[in-house]
Amino acid sequence: MFKTLVLLKAGISGGSVGDANSVNVGVQSVSGPATVSLNYGVGDKGATGATDVEQMTASVAVAATEALTLTLEFSSDLEAETSGTYFIGEYAMGDLTYYVKNYAGDLVGDADERTIVGVKAFF
Repeated sequence: MFKTLVLLKAGISGGSVGDANSVNVGVQSVSGPATVSLNYGVGDKGATGATDVEQMTASVAVAATEALTLTLEFSSDLEAETSGTYFIGEYAMGDLTYYVKNYAGDLVGDADERTIVGVKAFF
């Protein structure tokens, strides 16, 4: 018989700058090699608070091996009615982490899709 440990974390934060206020709520659950995260934020953009912002993000990250992590994320700007998906693959070897990041959807900016390949060094 297998035992599965499920870790659940939750957080809330808020802030104010000038006339702008914001609140963010997040929940994360870790079970074995999988991590599921949900985040919701609402507030104002800029110091004057002239622009409303409402965003939601859901992601699943899986540690496929000790070195390989795969993440799929969906983000939505509910106020602007735009959304995007993100796929991130990371492979760690020693002090180096190789990655590929693919962004698709309305949140990318001018392009509909963007792929970034790179390496990070940790010393």
